[in-house]
Amino acid sequence: MKKRSKYTGIPRSTDADVEMQDGGSSSPATSSQSAYQSTSSMPATRLVSPTSKVVAALRHGDLEAHIRNFGRHLRRPGAEDQSALDQLLDGLDDLSSVDKFTYCRIVQRLAETLLEHCLGYLCTDAGNPDVCLDLKMQSVLRILWMSCLYTPSLQRIAQAGVDLIPMMNRLILSCLRTSENLRENKANSRHEQQRERKISRESVSSASEDLVLSSYSMSSVVVSALAISYNCLYASWDRDVMVVCCQCGFIRTVVSLLSRTRNIIIGETCLRILDLMGESGGNTCRTLLREYQVMKEASRLWHYMVRRDLIAKSGFLVAGLIAQLGGNLRQGDGAHLEWTFNPGTNSKRTAVFRTPHLKMIRWCSSPGCGRSEELKTGQKFRLCSRCRLSRYCNEDCQRFHWNRGHKVECFPVLSRDHSFVVEEEHS
Repeated sequence: MKKRSKYTGIPRSTDADVEMQDGGSSSPATSSQSAYQSTSSMPATRLVSPTSKVVAALRHGDLEAHIRNFGRHLRRPGAEDQSALDQLLDGLDDLSSVDKFTYCRIVQRLAETLLEHCLGYLCTDAGNPDVCLDLKMQSVLRILWMSCLYTPSLQRIAQAGVDLIPMMNRLILSCLRTSENLRENKANSRHEQQRERKISRESVSSASEDLVLSSYSMSSVVVSALAISYNCLYASWDRDVMVVCCQCGFIRTVVSLLSRTRNIIIGETCLRILDLMGESGGNTCRTLLREYQVMKEASRLWHYMVRRDLIAKSGFLVAGLIAQLGGNLRQGDGAHLEWTFNPGTNSKRTAVFRTPHLKMIRWCSSPGCGRSEELKTGQKFRLCSRCRLSRYCNEDCQRFHWNRGHKVECFPVLSRDHSFVVEEEHS
């Protein structure tokens, strides 16, 4: 009898693992996906990677069962559940380049069911000093970043901007403090090794591996927090959110991170945030940016990139962001006291997505419906008037989903005025 995998009832050795390569993209989303693609052409006797099994399960299994599986692991605090959730999210990242239809459907359902839980977890644990090394916090941020691809979820995140930006600020500061402590511990351990010469090579190598894993975890948390913060600012376009960024020290934190980082992705996202603040944050934001010498810190990142790789593709984008930021700071006082345009209509800015190569495909939220708004001609789907997250092709699907569990997961939208509302994408 064939053994069955942990997340699904499909056999371990089936043709589904071979079919996963169909429809793949030339630009893989993650390193785990490239590892899978390099081993997919091996003989059938080789073992299949755990991530590929998860991808096969997500493609061919029951959608609602997978969503319940994500939620069950997320709500449990145990290390085993969080490791299983991390494995599921890795498989979901790989699925984005294998089957975009299933990926978009899972992301939409995750946003509809887990968004409120993720925002609530940020409210409770964002100030924890060790939260940047917490595997659950990494999973929460990954789910929130994935959910930004679904426009109603991005609107919901933008509505929480006044509370969300200070949380992200505390989270990034916690990562910076933890990084400094790790550097100090590493320096102290080196001095002790040189003085005593009693530590074996095995213990030294294990300590260095722990440091690398901790640094990788913190980089992942910082990138996710910055991307979510930028998307929140981009989607809300709210003066109150801009004021909160100035009052809570978020601008100072981003500038400080820009001066310390040698990660191109982190530096690029910092520049995106500062450019948006400089253009639309008013005189207060531009005054703070000048006070913190943001152009000096941006030039340091640019010189580092030039020394590392002169023809890096990301260098052109960073250079353009620095030029835009400088132009915004040189504009006269009072030029942006009023919103001069809506970013969703005239601006070339876009949200920062975890899967930039993929365009969202919106589905009917009713279990078993399988209709897509982009693939269906006729009237657009309607959003739930209470939560503004779930969408339905007709009243029958909405009534069926309400009785099948949406009544429990439907949270009302908080009444709050916004100067800008993100428009729905058009197919």
